[in-house]
Order: sequence, then C-alpha cells, then structure tokens
Amino acid sequence: MNFRQLFFAFLMVLVLSSTAMAQRKFIHPGISHTQADFDRMRAMISAKEEPFYSAYQTFKTNAYSKSTYVQTCAYANTTQIPQDKMDIEDFRAAYNIALMWKLTDDDAYARKAVAIINSFNKLTSVSSGGTGPLNASKVHLLIEAAELMRDYSGWNESDKQAFRDMLVHPGYSSKVNMFVTNYDYYDLSKNNVTWYWNAYTFD
Repeated sequence: MNFRQLFFAFLMVLVLSSTAMAQRKFIHPGISHTQADFDRMRAMISAKEEPFYSAYQTFKTNAYSKSTYVQTCAYANTTQIPQDKMDIEDFRAAYNIALMWKLTDDDAYARKAVAIINSFNKLTSVSSGGTGPLNASKVHLLIEAAELMRDYSGWNESDKQAFRDMLVHPGYSSKVNMFVTNYDYYDLSKNNVTWYWNAYTFD
C-alpha cells in the first residue's frame, strides 16, 4: 500500500469515527453506567446468579457501601479544602451508597448518599497543591454519585443546583490565563478554584 492509499485509509477511519461519535448520546444515568446495566445487575441479584450474587453480597457488606457510613473528611461542610486533604473515602462511600440505592430502592441509601454529596456543596476553593488534574480527579467518584442520585425525589432541587455551581466555581471560562493570574495559589485565603478549574484548565 503506497502513501496515497494509506492517507485515504486514515482519512476514512477519521470520518467513520467522527460519525460514530456524533451519533452517540448521553443517556442518564450515564457516565460509567446505563439503565440497562442496572436492570441486568438487579436481575442477577434477584435470581441469585453466581458469581454475581456473591460479588453483590461482598459489595453490600463493604464499609463504604453502608447507609450508616460516617464521614471522615474534616473539610466537609466548609468553603475551602487543600487538594491533598480531599478525602477519597467520603467520595468512595457516596458512590458505593448511590449504587446500593440504584440496586435496592432503599431510601436509607439515598438519604446517606445525598447527605455526603451535599456536604461538599459549599466549596469555593480547592488549593492547587500538586498536579491539579491528577489530584482533582479524585472527585470523579462524587460526580458519579451525583449522577446516580439525580432521579431521587428526596434530593432538593436547590441542593442539586448548589452541587452543579460548586463544581464549576467561579464559572466556565476558556481564559486559562485568568486561572493562572488570579487563582493558582497554595494559600487558600487567596485561592478561588474548585475542581472544574484545577482538573480542566490547569495543566
């Protein structure tokens, strides 16, 4: 195959890939799971199909999957948090417990997951310690949990919006220099950056 043929073959792959991406739609609950995933998991649990049922029992008894989970992050319900103090245990618990709600419909799980998510709604500052995108990526578990809980009627609309606002504080912007000039501080009293900025406009 000569260069011309290789070039057109590569071009065709790009066109086909772009078409496939354009046809792909985000379907709630989205991110790592679809409703079909949950339907399949619930069916396996109901039928006690192995090895899936045993895996579910192990997941259910995990400390991070319990509706009685006690939060450990000292910065929950505050406005400022250093990146190295972001407690992945609380984020893991929010995600696990949200999954348990999707699998069981038990509102005790829903209430706990929402309580954990809401406890981070007030954040307006996450310090830039370390490599921003790597440190801030811990939050994906909390975002996954929020997506799973979006249908829960007990999650107040104002709290949902507060979570959305927190994620993008101080707002969407393509001006990276605005971040570097005004917000890139280890000093939390000067820093004004939450996860959106550190994860997506920093490095």
